[in-house]
Amino acid sequence: MGAANAAFRGVVGYSRMEGVMTLVRAPFHPVTRAAALVLVAAAVVCGPAGDSRSQTGGSIELIGFLDIPHSTYNTDVWGWVDPVTHAEYALVGNNMSGLHIVDVTDPSNPWIVSTLDTVPRFDIKTWGSFAYVVDGNYGFTGQKGCILDISDPFHPVPVGRFPAGHNIFIDDEGYMYLTFPGLKIFNLNPDPTHPQLVWEKVSTQGHDVTVIGDRLYDFHGYDGTFIYHMTSRASPILLGTITGGIHFHHSGWTSADEKYLFINDELALDPDPDIVVYDISNPGNPVKASEISDPGATAHNSYRIGDYLYVAYYTAGFRVYDISDPRFPFLADGYDTTPLEGEGVFKGAWGCYPFSPSGHIFVNDRPDGFFIFTFEAFPTGVASPAPLVLHPVRPNPFSAWTAISYELPADGPVTATIYDVAGRRVRTLVQAEQVRGPHEVIWDGTKDDGVKAVSGVYFCRVDCRGFHVTQKVTVAD
Repeated sequence: MGAANAAFRGVVGYSRMEGVMTLVRAPFHPVTRAAALVLVAAAVVCGPAGDSRSQTGGSIELIGFLDIPHSTYNTDVWGWVDPVTHAEYALVGNNMSGLHIVDVTDPSNPWIVSTLDTVPRFDIKTWGSFAYVVDGNYGFTGQKGCILDISDPFHPVPVGRFPAGHNIFIDDEGYMYLTFPGLKIFNLNPDPTHPQLVWEKVSTQGHDVTVIGDRLYDFHGYDGTFIYHMTSRASPILLGTITGGIHFHHSGWTSADEKYLFINDELALDPDPDIVVYDISNPGNPVKASEISDPGATAHNSYRIGDYLYVAYYTAGFRVYDISDPRFPFLADGYDTTPLEGEGVFKGAWGCYPFSPSGHIFVNDRPDGFFIFTFEAFPTGVASPAPLVLHPVRPNPFSAWTAISYELPADGPVTATIYDVAGRRVRTLVQAEQVRGPHEVIWDGTKDDGVKAVSGVYFCRVDCRGFHVTQKVTVAD
């Protein structure tokens, strides 16, 4: 794989980016699985970056790829660092070929160091030098949850069992949360190989859990999302409930200040949003604040680091959203890992893991393999690294029209595009060859179909020769 990377450095990869990508990769061409390996070239992807004056934005880079055996059955992925050697590993699930432990220390040359095909591998989490795995309660293996000693990743050993479940979460205090049916909390501290049950919520529903500090967010499927305070893990206290407006409360994460909660709705179909954002500053009275939606894809799992939400977005691939203002989340960048398309299609980017110390992000795609990415954020207040100038839009806000002025550093193909906060293209203003120097285009506030855009925040992006700059613009009533 390392030789393939060196030989094909610079080969253009694939990205669909529904209504977003305008000047990045060549279209996907049907290729054999072996030929697809060369698409690991380090192609920088430029999605709608943040306003170079007020937002952050960033760019995704593909740095590694591994073809997982029987990848049609890929499931979740998690990370682990050997405390002795400091080598990084990814635990990659596949319901056919097994649980694969992959050495990702050299991301350009990931390789499978061991495989267990007799243990569950639907969902995977780690604590210390142990991995906890379940089969999703779907009977893929017909087994209870399994505990693996991975201190020697080349020879992992099953060392314990616990009840079957759909998903697992393990918090910083060493408590494991097992979901569906219901919710069980186990203490791993006395003996990680014998989890001790300390609390249980009996229910026919349940799906996933996120714990941040002393807050438990129980995404309980069709029943809703339940917010608990946990001074003691053995006695959660219910603070609030979110129901209505979401078909299936699948999973989610909070903003950095924990005042907003992002909830993935795995069963949402257009025009319903894929991710709904609630203001939970008063958890007893949650209020819907915003939403994220792609009419051509379904969101699966998401995690937050800082002001960015990392999302495995099924057929739309891997996406990163800037949530520095949760009321106006917008797409910072994306990389479509699969040629598959469609909403309600539970294939494509299945799981993502953004927490590795190296900053590398692991994405397991069903059926297109295991990807390793980096994401580089453009710091607030620092212009994106493009020799391209976008002057302040004036007037802003506007109701009738606004002037968008920019300066090109060289002759070349230019696109000037308006996007909404969910990253959907609203209006293409320019798509032409232009000469070096200043240019200006007027936006009258209408969409491509001639209909007036609703009032709210939009983003104007100008692309030229692979560089881009973006600025926030507001349509007033």
